[in-house]
Order: sequence, then structure tokens, then C-alpha cells
Amino acid sequence: EKYALDNTESKFGKSALKITTEHPVNAFDSIKSFAYPVKTGKNYVLSFYAKANRENISLKVRIISDSQRKRHKLRSRKPSKEWGRHASVELSTKWRRYALAVKTVSSGYGFSFCAANTPGGILWLDGLQLEPGNQATEYTEKPVCAFLSTFSPDNFLTPDEKLNANL
Repeated sequence: EKYALDNTESKFGKSALKITTEHPVNAFDSIKSFAYPVKTGKNYVLSFYAKANRENISLKVRIISDSQRKRHKLRSRKPSKEWGRHASVELSTKWRRYALAVKTVSSGYGFSFCAANTPGGILWLDGLQLEPGNQATEYTEKPVCAFLSTFSPDNFLTPDEKLNANL
């Protein structure tokens, strides 16, 4: 599987998102979040921890406005490089924290992650946090954290279908 939860590797909790790299990779081959509500005209920071199974595997990160009519320029912090609406970070074999800042122009933002074409590469993401401000604060988990995993392909639910899932 290209994207999976890995119970053998994590920075926080019991599992991390595992991404296996393969060819070809394009904009439609990324994992994306839902839109999160934000205040328009304010600064926000997306931070996350990541590592790879070997040095120099590149991870492409994008912060996406819910308003598809507007394009945004990211201000990235080291070790990431500025790359238009995207940022590209070179991962190492140790857990490191990465942060990207954006000034919002709409009321909802999501983000996506995509591994570069690196045969045999594996990377892990954990501790994702979107928060107001110019700098990331210490990662904290919410008092209640849950994950619903369905037995249907792609984890999709429909109203007329009997629910078959694990919480």
C-alpha cells in the first residue's frame, strides 16, 4: 500500500502514517486532509514530524486554501525550501520537526503530502498540527483522539450502507 497506518513506527502514540514511494508521482497521487476552519487574514503554521528509511528522501508538502480561485505563496522555515505554493523537505533517518507558515486569505485550509520518486523509499509522518501564529509551538495531543477505520475500500461511508468499522 502506498499510504497506510504503521503500528511499528511512531513519534507519538501507537502509529504513524507510512508512505511508500513509487513511480510515477504527480499532484493527484498525494494524501490530502479535509479543510480545517481558520480565521481569514491571520498567520497559521502547519508543523509535523517526519523521517525516512534512508537519507535524502524528498517530501513535498502543500497548504491548500478551500478557495480554489486563489493561489498562495508559502513562507517556509528551514530545513524546507520555498517552492511556490509547495515546499520540499529532505528527510533523514531520525524524527525531525518541519514547519510551514501561511497567511490565510480564506476561511478553510487543508494540506497534502507527496513523496518524491525514490524507488524503495519509505517515510513516516506523525504529530501533525495546524495552529495560529508565526511559529510552531510544542506538539500536544487533544484529550480525546480517535480513528475510525472502515472495511470499505478508501474508507468511504455512504448513508444507505451498513457500517462495518473499527474505532
